[in-house]
Amino acid sequence: MARLAFMGIQGSGKGTQADLMQHKHGLAHITVGDLFRSNIRRGTDIGEQARDYVENGLLVPDNLVLHLVEKALAAAGDRYVLDGFPRNQFQAEHLLEAIPIEKAVLFVLSDSDARARITARRMCNNCGATYHIQFHPPKVDGVCDRCGGEVICRDDDNPEAVSKRMKDFHTQTDNVVRLFDERGILLRVDANQPVENVYRDAVRVLRDAGIKL
Repeated sequence: MARLAFMGIQGSGKGTQADLMQHKHGLAHITVGDLFRSNIRRGTDIGEQARDYVENGLLVPDNLVLHLVEKALAAAGDRYVLDGFPRNQFQAEHLLEAIPIEKAVLFVLSDSDARARITARRMCNNCGATYHIQFHPPKVDGVCDRCGGEVICRDDDNPEAVSKRMKDFHTQTDNVVRLFDERGILLRVDANQPVENVYRDAVRVLRDAGIKL
């Protein structure tokens, strides 16, 4: 059993690390952002409700987030990584009561380093795979390694949206970090290093905490 949540400011690489956990250890990677982008692309009711929030870099209302996460967890079993959830204290308290996790990993990165990384972030417009032009580029420029789709700059990585998400992170998610720390389930990993080193440290702290990957 490995029920995990990966946290960190935008650009900290938590999505890349969750991908590695999926491919190397078989954990389901549940990405709130990808769940919404998929629903928006397919034109579902919940996707249409979330469209304006996602495209303007705003946080989606809790009721929509919880609905999507609960559906995803129902299909994931007891081995998963939550990426981008919880983002506020209400979501965190719901998670601890209704969908208990074992550990939360905070990938620590400064605002200035995060902003520099985000400008180089890319994603596949077909399957949602994430890339970074410096640390994790696709093997062929502009082409997704996973599905062959087009690799593009995310719509919500414009400067205004990035500034808004950083402000929201510190306003809301800092409270989640304190809550998880108080509950004794928070682990910290230095994200200001190469991807493989971050992965190595994440695996180490999880195993040291008794998580079986």
